[in-house]
Amino acid sequence: MSTALAYAAGLFDGEGCTYVMHGKRERDRPTLVLSITQCFDAEVLHRFVDAVGEGYVSGPVNESGTGSGPRWNYRCQRIGPSLVVLDRLWPWLGTVKRAQALAAASRVLEAVDLAWRRPEKREQYGTLLRYFLTTHTITREDT
Repeated sequence: MSTALAYAAGLFDGEGCTYVMHGKRERDRPTLVLSITQCFDAEVLHRFVDAVGEGYVSGPVNESGTGSGPRWNYRCQRIGPSLVVLDRLWPWLGTVKRAQALAAASRVLEAVDLAWRRPEKREQYGTLLRYFLTTHTITREDT
């Protein structure tokens, strides 16, 4: 299993990103999103999903006039599953992706208290995010 996760972390380290997605309406809740886009072949993304156990692959999407061919996209766009994936990949991620994940998780945590109206959800996601942020750091050895 660790070989598959190391492969997945390498793919995410080179091609993936972690970001915060906000809804179009003010009341929409922000969420943590993991994404990888690949052209021409979805097989590597399906291998990624098999390794990390969360998220989905969509596509192909053809954008006429771009010359890039069909694109497939991996996405994991819920707080809990995204944190699970990041936790599984963490031992093999480089410092850039670690910093990106920590920054995005921090931004979602800041927004949770403002956007989540249900106290039990605020507490649940706040606890998950705080735990992730305190147990996943970038140390001097990582740089």
